[in-house]
Amino acid sequence: MPVDLTKKIKNKNVFSAVQLNFPVIPKKIEKKCVNNLKNSNNKSTHFTQPKFIVPLKETQKNNIKKKFTDRILKIEHKKIVTLHNPRYEADREVQNWIKNNVVDSWIDCTTSASTRKSKKSKVLGIHVGLTRAYAMLYLFKKGGRKVTTNFYQYKNKPRCFGLGKLPPTDYSKCKLIESFCFEEKKWYLINESILHDVQGITGKRIALQISFGKKLPKKLLQQIPLDNKP
Repeated sequence: MPVDLTKKIKNKNVFSAVQLNFPVIPKKIEKKCVNNLKNSNNKSTHFTQPKFIVPLKETQKNNIKKKFTDRILKIEHKKIVTLHNPRYEADREVQNWIKNNVVDSWIDCTTSASTRKSKKSKVLGIHVGLTRAYAMLYLFKKGGRKVTTNFYQYKNKPRCFGLGKLPPTDYSKCKLIESFCFEEKKWYLINESILHDVQGITGKRIALQISFGKKLPKKLLQQIPLDNKP
């Protein structure tokens, strides 16, 4: 049975990200994921996001989505356009492999690729989950030699910023609390309620992403360190 981790939100030791022990994705399935991105871009079949993780009026959702994708970041007195990270639904063969070898339930199973409006931009700006509480990540291409995934705490607020909220754009108001260098062909679980970004992206960043609500499958919960469990 899935286990609800929302009670852990108030605990300062709640995890930001953990590496998971699951099989490497075979080359055949990896190729399917990459081809899926190419086909989706050509046919404009962008993945339709599921419902927001928290109840919001439709006008609020539309407002958040527009502001989220058009953000101008303020980093060390510089204004930087955030990268985009569109996701596309994985095909049936990919999903079947995930069900048989990793987990068998989720909100969505997608492939993603970072895109940029400006060649100068190397940052996927600070954000939290709008439609998910947790996300599994498997990188086929990490997007550069020195790419980091960073987690932040906003001012003196709780470590968990919350879900479905418009994130800050001014980095001077955010304190760095953890930083990870995610490796290619390894599985990670990310807590989407904590502010996080990705920096140092200079090339293609291609990944498989699996989204979950506020309850995680037991297979995942078993791999979270004991001191981070509710």
